[in-house]
Amino acid sequence: MSESGFAAPRFVTPPLVRRGYDTRQVDAFVRRVGDTLRGTSAAPVTARDLVTAKFRRVMPLAHGYACTDVDAFLFDIAPALIRANSARAAVAVAPQRALIPEQRQARRWLGRLVNRPN
Repeated sequence: MSESGFAAPRFVTPPLVRRGYDTRQVDAFVRRVGDTLRGTSAAPVTARDLVTAKFRRVMPLAHGYACTDVDAFLFDIAPALIRANSARAAVAVAPQRALIPEQRQARRWLGRLVNRPN
């Protein structure tokens, strides 16, 4: 699944005798995942968020999502989230790396000033 082509998944509802995940909680989390992949999230979803995500389980007949479908989605989306977060971290570090030549030049000038003969 590519970052730019994220489409919210459609989860099936479990059989009437099984419990499922709360649709509102899952939908909110999936929206955050989509925002993270598009780069528009104020609070990006991390790999840790995927591992620790917990959704309330609703009673049968309460129109939850099948737990296996949601869990499979979280497993499948992990590589794309890791790539998106890595790219975001690289962009954040890039300005710091750009300053390194300037810092070297400043150190050279400072060295010349300190070691200048009287």
